[in-house]
Amino acid sequence: MTKIVLNAETRAKLSDRTAGTEFTDEQGNVVGYLMSEESFERIASIVLPSPTDREIVEARKEMLENGGVSTEEVLAAIERANREWEARQ
Repeated sequence: MTKIVLNAETRAKLSDRTAGTEFTDEQGNVVGYLMSEESFERIASIVLPSPTDREIVEARKEMLENGGVSTEEVLAAIERANREWEARQ
């Protein structure tokens, strides 16, 4: 993931976190958008809805029948996903 450090002038321009912000290059081409945390959470709740009670029951049943995964396995899977993501950038 690319990290961008903002100077004081840019931070001041972004101080109104209730509205979205459009980022453009020098020619006016849109390169990205920044949205408020509230907007992001609203979109995420639509795109990634909470699991239903039935889904939770089914997942718990599957975990109890097949066993769970260890913390080490979860961390290893996250690390593999990070490496794959970075390789695509």
